[in-house]
Amino acid sequence: KTTLMNILAGQVKPCHGAMVWHGRDISRNPIHPNEGGFVPQADDVLHDALTVQENIVSAMLLRVARLPKSEAVERAAHIMVVTGLEMISSQRAGALSIAQRRRLKLAVALVTNPTMILCDEFTDALDAKSERELAALLQLVAADNPRRLVINATQNLSNLGAYNTVVLLNEGYVCFHGPARALPHYFSVKQMEEIYSRMAKRPASRWGESWDKHRDTYYNAFKM
Repeated sequence: KTTLMNILAGQVKPCHGAMVWHGRDISRNPIHPNEGGFVPQADDVLHDALTVQENIVSAMLLRVARLPKSEAVERAAHIMVVTGLEMISSQRAGALSIAQRRRLKLAVALVTNPTMILCDEFTDALDAKSERELAALLQLVAADNPRRLVINATQNLSNLGAYNTVVLLNEGYVCFHGPARALPHYFSVKQMEEIYSRMAKRPASRWGESWDKHRDTYYNAFKM
């Protein structure tokens, strides 16, 4: 998943294939850095000695040309409201919880108002409440800009209903693409948590072939 995110972010060049975004192959004609926002697993995009507000404002001043500091502070205030950080704006990043640090990393990725945001395991390895809240936050961030696409690479099968579309990958094969509500039907399971054990019963290539065979039927059923 991390490799795929790095390829989409333009940090790794693919060996073959295409990545089409609004009719443009971005593997050959990359998007401008300010069109994309990347929320990595690592926290090295944050400065622990700076406050929440200072992290966002400094990132904005570095990435947005000729932006007055007063306007940067104003934009940062909106980002903090969207990401739920306004009440802790004066806290230093080093003192934040894991969930709060992820909110801040997302806020930093938003400083250029990007149309594509890539998140690597943004909702993983948290308590159930935090996972639900961060999945809902991604919905809110997507809705804040009508042209924005938000992608989250995750192993977590809970809260998939928060996403408009789910792509299930296994060993490089696309094994499903569609709304989360169709997953139990497609994999013949009662609970989302059973999907991985169900997939383990067949080689990834077989699941890929199966999806190629049934894809159009599901696309027609769910108006994909």
